[in-house]
Amino acid sequence: MFGTLYPMMVGRGRLDPSLKVRIYKTVLTPAITYAFTVWATASPTHIKKLEAFQSRALRSALNAPLFVRNTTTHEDTGVEPLMDFIRRIAARFFERAVDHSNPLVSESQAYDPRIRRGQRRRLAAR
Repeated sequence: MFGTLYPMMVGRGRLDPSLKVRIYKTVLTPAITYAFTVWATASPTHIKKLEAFQSRALRSALNAPLFVRNTTTHEDTGVEPLMDFIRRIAARFFERAVDHSNPLVSESQAYDPRIRRGQRRRLAAR
């Protein structure tokens, strides 16, 4: 999706940086955060890839050089860092899931991220 928007977002073109940030917030953020409850349990490697994408998109929207810190781009655009956003929304989802009428949703509330399923077994040394 960013590939389609790339010509508009990059460079000192005709679009104002505030409009580029608005495009990011309305088009790219929903695409990145789709199924956020799954992303809340994703591995740090996958989250870092999403955060890198967010940083590139915001940097291109502001026409910021590479030496500008990501925290500065987040502050300038008013966009929350991706992991903070995912954690906040997922926590709210799991809090609301307790009172949900659907039993599948209310049972998902009992999720504990410390319990790891599907870990590979280590082979004993020979």
